[in-house]
Amino acid sequence: MALLAYVLTAALLLWLAHRFVRALSGVAAVLLFLIPFVFCGHALLTDRTVAPVDLPYETPPLEALKSRYGVTNVSTGMHTDVYTEFVPWRQSVRESLRRGEWGLWNPHAMSGDVLLASQQTAVYSPLTLIACLLPVAISFTFTAAITFFIAALTAFLLARELGCGEASSLVAAAGWAFCTPIALFLLVTMGQTWIWCPLLLLAVHRVIERPSLPSAALLTFAFTAILYSGHPESAVLCVFVGMLYAAFELARLRTNVVRPALFAIGAAVVALLLSAIHLLPFLEVLPHTVEHGHRAADFVDAGNLTTWNWSLARMATTLLPYLHERHWLVPGFKLQMLELEIGAVGSLILALAVYGFIRVRTSTSYFFGALALFSLLVHAEWTPLIVLMRHIPVLEMTLTDRLSFSFALSVCILAALGVEHLRRRGSLLTLGVMLLLIGVGNWWVTHTSLVSHTPLKFGQYKVLAEVLGLVLAMIVVAAKPRLAPALLLGLVLVQRAISDGGLYHSFDIRQAYPPVPLFEPMRNAREPFRIVAQGHTFIPQTATMYGLEDVRGVPSLQLRSYAETFALWCTPQPVWYQRVDDLTRPFLSYLNVRYAISEQPAPPGWREVARDAEGTYLHENTRVLPRAFVPPSVSVGYPRLWNLTDLLKETDFAARAWIEAPLAQHVRANGPGRVITKPVRLGYELDANMQSDGWIVTSIPAWPGWRATLDGGRTDVRIANHAFLGIHVPQGHHRIRLTYWPRSFVWGSTITIATLMAIVLAAIVRRYAMLSRRRYG
Repeated sequence: MALLAYVLTAALLLWLAHRFVRALSGVAAVLLFLIPFVFCGHALLTDRTVAPVDLPYETPPLEALKSRYGVTNVSTGMHTDVYTEFVPWRQSVRESLRRGEWGLWNPHAMSGDVLLASQQTAVYSPLTLIACLLPVAISFTFTAAITFFIAALTAFLLARELGCGEASSLVAAAGWAFCTPIALFLLVTMGQTWIWCPLLLLAVHRVIERPSLPSAALLTFAFTAILYSGHPESAVLCVFVGMLYAAFELARLRTNVVRPALFAIGAAVVALLLSAIHLLPFLEVLPHTVEHGHRAADFVDAGNLTTWNWSLARMATTLLPYLHERHWLVPGFKLQMLELEIGAVGSLILALAVYGFIRVRTSTSYFFGALALFSLLVHAEWTPLIVLMRHIPVLEMTLTDRLSFSFALSVCILAALGVEHLRRRGSLLTLGVMLLLIGVGNWWVTHTSLVSHTPLKFGQYKVLAEVLGLVLAMIVVAAKPRLAPALLLGLVLVQRAISDGGLYHSFDIRQAYPPVPLFEPMRNAREPFRIVAQGHTFIPQTATMYGLEDVRGVPSLQLRSYAETFALWCTPQPVWYQRVDDLTRPFLSYLNVRYAISEQPAPPGWREVARDAEGTYLHENTRVLPRAFVPPSVSVGYPRLWNLTDLLKETDFAARAWIEAPLAQHVRANGPGRVITKPVRLGYELDANMQSDGWIVTSIPAWPGWRATLDGGRTDVRIANHAFLGIHVPQGHHRIRLTYWPRSFVWGSTITIATLMAIVLAAIVRRYAMLSRRRYG
């Protein structure tokens, strides 16, 4: 299934590129189509998954099933985000779209979480929609292949635009597709956003050199593809790189700025309008998140304290990939392990890039050389540049070290220019010097006592690939200069496969989230409930794959008010999830936690309902509160901090609740009443019988976008217990509907659809006008 999806999608993209961007020869098209098979051909041809589905087996209860399903932990462990976030998110997107819920809401994590508005789910990306036609695990094989393909295609097109032949451009394609940044972030939205950057630069080049509607349309497409890919931070950096390139092109051509600027601004505006369907929901929720508060406060100063040692270490890791993920052993050096975000492209591409910069000597080669150096220094967090970047609007809240991607792209384009020059006027001197430097550098890193030399899970032969690849390249250039581009392409593919091919392994589809016998008792529960796991058992968001709702999660955006309740029920972990150690915390009952997975016997207030052969328990909470209920007493109108202080002291959340409403401060008897909760499309239906008027309190997080109707008429939604929804209901029998339907989504979808219709109509009118001119002369 993944192979079929890849074949059809790649064929469509090749046709679009050939028809609207630049003509491709049959040989180039076939080679571009085949490039992804170097890394994921086995998975494509055998219908296996490249998602790290072995990692969930590291903790109970799946740990007990490892032998049954033949699972051995072979994943590198570098793709935690894939199995804790992106696989469950895609499952949630598939479910939501199938229910006709537009991918808006994720009930499976954080007691309920935004889906579309979180951006990284990339709900409306065409690639996500195609992937959602496949089973989730298999869909990531398609994602891997198509990401590699698009990276190769866009780099090829950019190199061709800059005057390189097809053979030289294919070297750039292979280098960019298989550079470490793309390979490492292949299955997450960061990598899937950056793959479009070459197309953005190509479109910028055309808009400035030949400003016209077709070039503006191409720029619009590039902007839109980047925005829909789901990583706003990377989108900002891609646009920043595009602006640098635009400034260079304008200076180089010394052309009139007005016409290109108008086309570029128009393209950006149209792209924003086309993206409104997911950008407006994101902008609506962003101010309510922990991440926004963090970036707006202390984050902006984080780069100012970078030491020179840190910068040198990061640059060394990019240039000498042997250092990737090595522990530093320097006394007093705070950097313990070199980070994941590196811009490594391999010694062969690097040497060809240096050759291209030195020998080609054009304004284009100088620009990409300067961009490579700038990107490398920013990625290395060199203090002067970081201070400068922190004074640029929007960039002051961006992780600019991710310009490692633009370093890799710049080097790949320089390599294509170098190969083109070698084909015409080959010279071995520069390559020889690079071989010497890289050989000495790799000898040093393999012998230095500054880092540990313990075995790694992949790339054991990196040094051999780095040095031998360059030696063979010199032999190829010396012996067969006319065939050098084709042979260098093969060497690049082999070198990158040896260096980074072990990043991913393929798995039998049956190993992906098999049935867990321990969960069987939960099938009988009728009312909505949530679960939790104690300690490091059952890593959060794995619950999504079993149709369960967890109060924990690994979100891309955290609702700030929900995070402020963590002190009541969990132990937050940095850049990870909310670890629950004590099942007796009263707030867990309020959160509708009915079941807990644990390796310990049932504590007071819980009873054991199942146990597996490895000693993992399933406990049931005897004090669990419904998803919506009527507490006997409520405190209304008090300040938020006051309420939070009271929440921290409370031991029985069934007895009392706190309501934030524009009313005089008072404590009152509430209800009594009875509520039956039923999940329905886009939310919940509450059947309430109230003996007197009062407040219904829920454990549904109060993200912006919730609406309520009371017997068919609109009613106000208030904040209950600091972070959740509350509704005031009069005496009697009532039907309440809680619907997650953000106004930002309504406006955004209207704007996007209207813009798309206007574009189609304009294209039809333009086509008709052209045909009329041809017919009547």
